[in-house]
Parts: sequence; structure tokens; C-alpha cells
Amino acid sequence: MRSIKVRTIKKSRMRTKLSTIALLASLALAFCAIPAAHAGLSQVGPIDPVGGYPDWYMDSNGVALEMCLDGPARCANTPVIPGNQASIDAGFGDEAFYWLGTAATPLCSQVVLALETIWSGGTPAPGTQQVMSRFRVRCTRLTEGGIYTLVSPFQNRRVAATALPVGDPNGPFEINFSDDDIGGAGNGFSTSLGSPNVGPFLKAANAPAGFLGTGGAPSLVTGGTNGNSFQLLSPGGAVVTQTSRWVIVGKLATNGGLSDTTATYSRTATGAGAVFAHAHSIGGQRIVAAGVGPTQVRLLPVAGDFGHYEVSIPFGPNRALPLAVTVRNATDASNPIVTIDPVVDVVTINSATWSAATQTLTVVARSSDRTTGAQRALLTVIDPATATALGRVNRRGVFTLVTGPVRPATVRVTSNKGGRDSLRVTVVP
Repeated sequence: MRSIKVRTIKKSRMRTKLSTIALLASLALAFCAIPAAHAGLSQVGPIDPVGGYPDWYMDSNGVALEMCLDGPARCANTPVIPGNQASIDAGFGDEAFYWLGTAATPLCSQVVLALETIWSGGTPAPGTQQVMSRFRVRCTRLTEGGIYTLVSPFQNRRVAATALPVGDPNGPFEINFSDDDIGGAGNGFSTSLGSPNVGPFLKAANAPAGFLGTGGAPSLVTGGTNGNSFQLLSPGGAVVTQTSRWVIVGKLATNGGLSDTTATYSRTATGAGAVFAHAHSIGGQRIVAAGVGPTQVRLLPVAGDFGHYEVSIPFGPNRALPLAVTVRNATDASNPIVTIDPVVDVVTINSATWSAATQTLTVVARSSDRTTGAQRALLTVIDPATATALGRVNRRGVFTLVTGPVRPATVRVTSNKGGRDSLRVTVVP
């Protein structure tokens, strides 16, 4: 049984997360992405503390896959390397797959779409775990040069054909294209979430229960956002070769684990309140919380937000603080548990402004703990750049300070009940 003690809790929802995608041009391959519908992968699961890889990846349809290690009849991993402890712990040799789709045509001997595990040094070793999202195509015996279009179920790519020496049996032109988006533990294995190469996962029509494919016989598939076929289009846009049949590898996740597990509380002026617990896993899990009431309470799935579970647990006015909550995934055989101690209040900075006219900093902030008197939440405004406490928010939720011409770029407000929030300071006339 795994148990994790959490003592600092981050807010469960960030205000805004913006991402940008840079398009890189390669003179050698001369390819670029053509916009196409792409829903992709949405979430990555907790890291297995033994093998060092994510427990699962989830696509935008809520389908979560674990690493497929069930042998050659269903999966495509290389065998464990004897005597290599990292390989033994991970359960495979130099590569394994969360999902794999392969196809072939008379002219394109290799079409590969994959979400696979690798090791940065090639040989399994601790700390070198990586996950790669791959799009690879090898086509030969093409009759004309120029820019071809590769059409996959997830995107279109334009690729320049390469001229081969006269007499080469693979000529006169070929395409040897590979694009790999690789990420590791440093970014939470999240690089593949932004990659157009794979996602959502294709499912074969002949898939057995618990899997997305047989790993053997080619089959028609469903799930693509850009069709369900592979096509090679000539520079003029004509179909040179194509196929709608894929060999699919993919195993539905059975170990959901727990991640992004948080608990916060709120109280009214009477002292009565509620604990709000949140957890992240795969779909179909029985996740329970204990520690507030006399019995455990089940967290319910959040509608339209795959893999997220939450519950509000009320408590009476005589409940003492601090609170502690234990969240457990009762579905997993490993019985993962997260203990949140203490449960903290939620601090929200409504505004942080600096007046250029009066050179005054004004911060408006509130705590979810609205009790009064000696038990009330005390909020302190801090300059994060210098770790200097600037003063207290008053009972009306307002803090003011004449700073002179020097102002903090951001402010942090902390509560003596454990909560905190930060906000950039806005300059006003």
C-alpha cells in the first residue's frame, strides 16, 4: 500500500495557462505542418515510483492507456534485459508502447504512429526515462520530385522527396520522414500532450476486450480527427498510395492511481463549513475521502472533465481545526492513498493595484474562512521578490500601503490557516 503525506497544497485550478507552439523548418526534409483538426492527448497519470514512467496517458475522449506489456500476442515491447535493474523495474527492455499504430502500402513500407517509452541513453538506467510521440513514414520508388503531403488520422505534413542516385532500386525518389516529440520527468512527461503526432487513440474494429487492437492483424479503425486512413498525396494533390488498415497496440489502463489531489475548506461566520476534496485519476474509479465525518465519502466524477473527481463534505460549527483528509483510490489493487494534512483555506486576491498618482499599493483579498473574532483568518501581504511582509489585510479585506516610486511586481497573500494566492500588480493612473 502506497501512502504519500502532502503538507503543502497548491490551488486546484490555475487562473490561466497559455501555451504556444513553434513551427520548425528543416532544410534537409523541407517539411511543415498543415493545419488539421487535432484533439490530441489531454492528461498524463502519476509516475510509477518503481519503473519511473507514467501510469497512463489519457486522450481527449477520456480513453486512458497503460504501458502494454502483455507479450507479443497483444503488445510490442522488447523483453526485459537480464541483470539490468532499471529494465527489470520498468518491465521492458529498450522500448515499450502506450499506443502504436502501424500501416503499409505497396510504396510506403513503413508508416508508424506511436506513443512509446524509451531511455535517453539507449540503455535502461535510472533517471533516463523518456516518452516519445512519433510520426514516421518511409516511401520509395516515387516517380517525381517535389513536395508531397502525408495524411495521417491526426494531421497533414508536407515533405520533400529526396532524389536517389541513378540505379538505386528505391529511386528515383524517396521519402524518409520522422518526427519525434520527446519529453521526460523534467516536464512531467507532458511533451506528448502538445504533440500533433498521436491522439486521440485509434481503436481497431477487431479489438478484444481491454485493448484497442490485437497487435497483429491489420484492421479498419475509428477515432481519427483527420480521417482514419494514411494517404500519400503527390505534389499536385493526387493520391499516390493509401490504406485504411492499421495494426493497433494499446491496453486500457487498469491502474488509475491518484494525482492532483487537493483539499481545502471554507467556513461561515458561525463556524460551520465544508471541506472540498479533489482528485485526478482515470475514469471509472471509486475514490473515497475520510477524516471529516464519521464515514468515508465518495468523490464523484466531474461532468465533462474526464478523470477529475470531487466532493464537498459539510461539517458543523464545533469542528476544530486543523483538519486532515485521507483520499484513497479503492479501485486500484495497489490501494494508493494521499493524506492532506493540514487542509487549508482558499485565499483569493481579487485585485492588486498601484496608483501612479498617489504611489499607493492597494490589495483586495479574501479567505474562504469567514469566521470572526479570535478564530478569524489573518491575511498577510508579502512582496515575493524580497520575501518582505508588507502588512495585514484588514477586516474589510483591504490592504493599502504608500510605497513611493518603488512598487512590487507581484504580491502574495498568505493566511494563518495555510492558504495563499499570488497576483501581478496592475498600475493605474
